[in-house]
Amino acid sequence: EGPRKVFHIGADRDLTLYDGLDVELVEEFEAAGVVCTGLFDDEVEKPEDYTDLLRRLRARNLPFICANPDIMVERGERIIWCAGALARDYAQLGGRTLIAGKPYAPIYEV
Repeated sequence: EGPRKVFHIGADRDLTLYDGLDVELVEEFEAAGVVCTGLFDDEVEKPEDYTDLLRRLRARNLPFICANPDIMVERGERIIWCAGALARDYAQLGGRTLIAGKPYAPIYEV
């Protein structure tokens, strides 16, 4: 059973992920865990923009659930950073991460 109060990292278009789930989306300082679906604005941001945020989350030892293990993808002619890049960086800080999505087993157990 995962955290009930979660801080969402990702675009607003991903918020439907939480529909019907027994979780409360809260601000960073209230969270018991983090769910990452991507960058807030993947058109302009890079993983380095999240260094301070990830350090604050790690300092609180919050579990970090990555809903998309891709590190980067092609979108038309552009390369876009994805949630997997932030999960990688969080893990490098020593944070506890759970990766969901292909090719990891948890996606097949839902």
